[in-house]
Amino acid sequence: MVLPLSSVRDVDYYMNLPYPIQLVYDSEEGDWVARLPDLPGCVSDGADPNEAVRNVADAQRLWIETCIEDGQEVPLPTNTGFMCVP
Repeated sequence: MVLPLSSVRDVDYYMNLPYPIQLVYDSEEGDWVARLPDLPGCVSDGADPNEAVRNVADAQRLWIETCIEDGQEVPLPTNTGFMCVP
């Protein structure tokens, strides 16, 4: 039997990978939105870019924990760095 990588690697392993962050200013809400495109639905916001990035790290941890608990494969990063969208 071959175990999925998610069952062998722990949350901290995935948290230390360089997932790209998409950072967008939402002028309607007046806050910043941080999204991890490689982890569908992993989104958070904040009053400034730094807060949004800190908050999305919490969302990322919960996203990965849930994925592992459900026996799903955690996607690996497709590229690295920040992506600012006008």
